[in-house]
Amino acid sequence: MKAGQDFLLAYSPERVLPGQILRELVENSRVIGGIDRASAEAGRDLYATFVQGEIVLTDATTVEMVKLMENPYRDINIAIANEFCATCGPFWRECVGSDCYRQSASKSTNLATRPRRGRATLA
Repeated sequence: MKAGQDFLLAYSPERVLPGQILRELVENSRVIGGIDRASAEAGRDLYATFVQGEIVLTDATTVEMVKLMENPYRDINIAIANEFCATCGPFWRECVGSDCYRQSASKSTNLATRPRRGRATLA
């Protein structure tokens, strides 16, 4: 059997935050890549039954690169939040609740990464 001839093959990386999976499955935009155009369109048709966000079609290689680029971006934001928390040392609670944190979270480029003792999370 061969993909694109005998069956359709499409891929869409999930972009969800823990605790909000169902809402984000419906509301988030999707990038769908197929082994060929017919596969990508079949994937779009499936997702269109429940996704309210934009659905963008591309090829399988591009959609995999999108996911590979998103993961380090998120990881780096969590890592820097952890470093800021470590810098606060014993005063980490004051750092998280500080005006400095509130101001940085208000910036449009901020992913609202929240430092927590031990690890950071995305808000």
